[in-house]
Amino acid sequence: LSLSLSPRSFRPTMAAAFGRELRDAQFPHMNDDEAGVRLNNGSFGAAPSCVLEAQARFARDWLVRPDHVWLNSITKNMAASAEATAGMVGAASEDVVIIDNLTVGASIVASSVLLADAHAGPEVVLLNSFTYAAVHKAFESAAAARDRGGQGHDGSSSSGVILEVVELPFPVASKQDIVDAYTTHLAQLPSRFLTNPRLRLAILDHVSSNPAMIMPVAEVAQLCRDAGFEIVAVDGAHAPAYIENLNVPSLGVDIYTANLHKWAFAPTSAAFLWCRENVRGKLHHPVVSHAYGEGLRAECAMLGTRDYSSMLAVAAGVAFWRSLGGDAVAARNRGLACEAARMLAKAWGTKLGTPEDMAGPTIMVGLPPVLGNTRNDSAAVKHALWASSSRVVIQYPFPAAGQLWLRLSAAVYNDMEDFAILRDAVKTLAAEAEAKQGE
Repeated sequence: LSLSLSPRSFRPTMAAAFGRELRDAQFPHMNDDEAGVRLNNGSFGAAPSCVLEAQARFARDWLVRPDHVWLNSITKNMAASAEATAGMVGAASEDVVIIDNLTVGASIVASSVLLADAHAGPEVVLLNSFTYAAVHKAFESAAAARDRGGQGHDGSSSSGVILEVVELPFPVASKQDIVDAYTTHLAQLPSRFLTNPRLRLAILDHVSSNPAMIMPVAEVAQLCRDAGFEIVAVDGAHAPAYIENLNVPSLGVDIYTANLHKWAFAPTSAAFLWCRENVRGKLHHPVVSHAYGEGLRAECAMLGTRDYSSMLAVAAGVAFWRSLGGDAVAARNRGLACEAARMLAKAWGTKLGTPEDMAGPTIMVGLPPVLGNTRNDSAAVKHALWASSSRVVIQYPFPAAGQLWLRLSAAVYNDMEDFAILRDAVKTLAAEAEAKQGE
């Protein structure tokens, strides 16, 4: 079978490449009645038809000749996926490993650093109040395993893992608000412990999920280094094709893991993990299979009989990204998100949750205060928008500072008409809520 990794003959002109034209050409599934007005690309991403076709060819190849795929194609095409990803994020291909999703990446780091390479005595893991829940739980699980009597690498009894959480503000006026929160917490760290625990691992966000904002990750990473943390790892879940000119090695961190199915057009699900040579030998996939001990890339590429097709189609996603202009995609989506957020804030009488230089294709905008300020209110708004005649799909609004804040997602298939539909649907909800209050 011929498995071409390039998109079909689709070669858009930049003036007319995005929005409804692109939706019709490459995302026709978005036009299904059940799709609604999708303004939540940040949660699950979307792969274009040409990439889904590449994935289908890989899946069919397995059905036709599984022995050949098992012995040859998986390793070859996983390497091609890693090479394509490396070119997108400014890394060397040998430092990039293709994995299922960021949750797997977090589990690799947690299990490898805190369990397989555990040290005697207490160890500190630094998280923050916006750390993604699944990532936080990966380290909670590793900490719990240590507390159940895990052994250090020298056979001595481990004294456990301390999860330190930096409280981050929201809304924010500037990146300095984030830097100041870390600076204050790190300065207080020595006084928080009776003993002198080992500062083992700092987990940072490049783009926080909800509330969404681009963090000053390089500056915070240096603060963590200066404070004495041995390993700095980054959750970059949204970053590929979201942040312009992404160059992972330049951030000054040891480990970086990110999804490729959110904004980089890979099928569900695909991600990567990048690491420096100083930590590469310490990392292992938590699912042990035939390739255990042969290096992380081999371990991740050979996890037994399973469907590898989404990870094998990563290069097709990168090719599609390049066909749209590469980093121009992030610039266009960010511009649309900011334009939409300004329009919505004006229409709803609210404001943005971050300055625009902390926004990418996702951005936070305040909802009308009458819609509430609790998690229950958040769920009610999300479900009401879906149940409305407009069928708008959003992320759960984030409650903070006495109101709800909506994470907008501006993808290549969105345009301002989509956000105008959202504007009017929210105004209708707010009018209904005000009328109910007046009864």
